[in-house]
Amino acid sequence: MGVSREEIERKRGEIKPSDAAFGVLAENWPSLQVFDAMGDQWRILAGFGGAYYQGLDYSALPIIEKRLGVKRRHRARIFNDLRLMAAEARQILNTPP
Repeated sequence: MGVSREEIERKRGEIKPSDAAFGVLAENWPSLQVFDAMGDQWRILAGFGGAYYQGLDYSALPIIEKRLGVKRRHRARIFNDLRLMAAEARQILNTPP
């Protein structure tokens, strides 16, 4: 679309909770940032019937948490939030068009 990956990542890092086009409570913002960063970590099965999103590959989670500066004391809550968001996203992603 004419925008480099670097520009997208730079802009993504500039977004603050108050800038969001939808309401996100401040205490949920770190969870949303982790979910967004995990966006390319989906396990996908592909076959003749199309693609099926199994879920997120959580092996990348420690690296993402470290890169985003997630404090250790917040990791359990963020993990639970991430699982909830992934479950909802999986339902949407696997809904036939």
